[in-house]
Amino acid sequence: MTVVSGPREGATAAVEAAVVKGDIVYASHAWSPFTQEGTKTMAYELWEQLGRRAPSCLVAPIGQGSLFLGAYRGFKDLLEAGLIDELPRMIGVQSRACAPIVKAGKAGLGHHDIVRSRHSIAEGIAVPRPIHDRQILKAIYETRGDAIAVSDDEIRSAQHELANAGLYVEPTGAATAAALRKARLTGIVVVALTGTGLKTPTPTPARR
Repeated sequence: MTVVSGPREGATAAVEAAVVKGDIVYASHAWSPFTQEGTKTMAYELWEQLGRRAPSCLVAPIGQGSLFLGAYRGFKDLLEAGLIDELPRMIGVQSRACAPIVKAGKAGLGHHDIVRSRHSIAEGIAVPRPIHDRQILKAIYETRGDAIAVSDDEIRSAQHELANAGLYVEPTGAATAAALRKARLTGIVVVALTGTGLKTPTPTPARR
């Protein structure tokens, strides 16, 4: 085992360097063609639980985009099968410290813009170069969706509020709840709280 200090992207860089040397094979879920085939079942389950209809909006975190795109593909399947009339608005959430999709979306680009990644408590979405950027932006534009950036303070506040409601969520998941405060969404809105707080047991209390 090799311990890599610093943010998560440092560990990724170390693994990629080892792959180039031929020491290991990098089996990241982000590169697997089967990942989105698995995550798209989220859309089917939501459709079933909502009484055979899609939500008006889905708010999900965006790192590499696996969950976001999986859900989008699932709703596309339902649309093509004639089981829903339209796609939900796909709302992606990133940390303000590292928001390449938000920056590209505001500029109307079809690919990610270069950003300088800064430290964020939401490490799971602090991805400066998402490999599925073109697909993510296409899904946002096609569904009249949006990409929203939230600060660490907003994430901490949302995490604290969720905890008071009995939901122990990691910062990456709490980012979606923070975005919900900033977005003006109507209809049936589903917010993906993607990770348990047990992944990041260090307390991140809300700043006052």
